[in-house]
Amino acid sequence: MNQNSTFNKKTPLNIAEGIFHTFINSEELRATKRGWPDFAIYSTDGDFFCVEVKPSKSEDLRESQYDIIEKLSQYGIPCFKFSPDVGFVIIGKRVDGTITLCNKLNNQWLAFKAN
Repeated sequence: MNQNSTFNKKTPLNIAEGIFHTFINSEELRATKRGWPDFAIYSTDGDFFCVEVKPSKSEDLRESQYDIIEKLSQYGIPCFKFSPDVGFVIIGKRVDGTITLCNKLNNQWLAFKAN
């Protein structure tokens, strides 16, 4: 992970966020608002995972998105890339557990379990 590209960015323009950002970074911590997945999803069954949505399978994640997803997956949070032409693709480290997702096959969306 290239933390220098994702973390330690300029202070946010929002005054309260700027104060917080300066405080956190002065306490030997690093804060970022960049790279977070588009959606954090939870179910009534207790599943929790994150999804980054791209318009097509050929569009790559930005470096800051890979950095955040790598961190989330290190903490056991499953992360997926979704595009309408393919559906869900797991990214980051695989984790134990089962999540119900849907993928497109022959122009139909099918539910499946991701382990």
